[in-house]
Amino acid sequence: MFRTFLAGLLIPVLVFVMHLAQATARANNTTLQPFKGLVSEPVFNEKVYFQMRGNPAGPVILLVHGLDDNASKIWQQTVAGLVDDYFVASLDLPGFGQSSKSNQAYTPENYVRIIRYLSRTYIRQPFHLAGHSMGGAISLRYAATHPEDVQTLTLVDAAGILHRFAYTKYLAPMGLEHFSGIDYINSNAVSSLAGLVLHKAEDMMQVDLRQLVQIPLLRAKVLRGNPLTIAGLGLVVDDFSNIPQTVEAPTRIIWGREDKLAPLRTGHVLNTLIPDSSLHIIPHAGHTPMSSHPSEFRSLLTMSFQPDAQFKAAEFGPAKIHNKVSCNGQNNSQFSGRIKNLIISNCKNILVKDASIGRLVIDNSRVQLENVTVTAPDGTAVEIAESNVMFTAGRLNGRIAIAVQNSRLDIAGTTLAGTETAISAQSVTDIIFSLTPVQGNQQQRAVLHGRKKLLAGEKL
Repeated sequence: MFRTFLAGLLIPVLVFVMHLAQATARANNTTLQPFKGLVSEPVFNEKVYFQMRGNPAGPVILLVHGLDDNASKIWQQTVAGLVDDYFVASLDLPGFGQSSKSNQAYTPENYVRIIRYLSRTYIRQPFHLAGHSMGGAISLRYAATHPEDVQTLTLVDAAGILHRFAYTKYLAPMGLEHFSGIDYINSNAVSSLAGLVLHKAEDMMQVDLRQLVQIPLLRAKVLRGNPLTIAGLGLVVDDFSNIPQTVEAPTRIIWGREDKLAPLRTGHVLNTLIPDSSLHIIPHAGHTPMSSHPSEFRSLLTMSFQPDAQFKAAEFGPAKIHNKVSCNGQNNSQFSGRIKNLIISNCKNILVKDASIGRLVIDNSRVQLENVTVTAPDGTAVEIAESNVMFTAGRLNGRIAIAVQNSRLDIAGTTLAGTETAISAQSVTDIIFSLTPVQGNQQQRAVLHGRKKLLAGEKL
């Protein structure tokens, strides 16, 4: 009887252990198989074209395309050079290529959900993630949302990261000139004025532009149910202000210097904000370096898959410190290096790049600053009057970071560290912020992202 009792006890236990071992074996089975075809996805409940090819024993790469109905075909030349050593996965995002196209909320967040489903279902292991244009923005959000999946992140000419009002000529290719009922822009002006469409749309409709993407009736009526337009608007109204700082994966940023669709300043901003990042600029490439410079691009891409790989970083130039440098009535000049005092007055098209400055004064001028640090611990770091100034990827340290009057500022990825205040407006001032950290007493207070008008005497 005891033996019978013992057998009756052990048999269920053994069966349980066997089932557990089988389940564990299935869970640990990471054997990858080539695949190509339409699969169902649970976000829009439609079909998405997905393919995996290459060497199943090699590292896994997932490629995400941008705003182009060629979709994953943009990677053809790249994939051809990778399949011997890597296992390469790619997809046509819903709304593009061979995937379903309909009136859906094509947003980066929903695309992340679809990629997550595909990665969990078919890849089932960490992978190298690379995204181009809109796909770069999607990949950035994916890496921040699912860090456990991403071994390395590669961003190629990523679009839509800056605040939409920091763009002008860059929005037209996203289809945003096709808002229903907004026809005041002619075809010759779209390139330079497309950014105004969004201003006009908000003023006319008095509606949050995000609702145009989220509400089916508005997508159909205002966006005409066009997947390109929906995805383009979904991209530029998305808020990435707190995303780059949270990315854990080693990140390599590749950009075509001649890109006319996604501004290079976005690459500099990302390189400044992402903790472990490097930026490489391909000198004569445009928005699609994988097509125009396939060999160089593929070399940089495979280098990106090595977590310890480093691209050349910008430097401040020679160690010599210039006590005072002035620009008075000059145009088209450039300044860099270490400068104690830089005064720019009545100058146009001035570039200050890769510079460390003690005090900066800008008066009646048009100036761009890129990778510039201004440090004035006991005073005002930057004084601006009657000027148009663009800040990209820098840091301003002072009792007051910026004192400004009667000017227009566009600040992207530039930390404003003011022990008393970040910005002091002496007259009405218009400012566009994109991913702009604001600090006080060495503590970050906020990341500013959007349009703001400061009144005379107002402080920020």
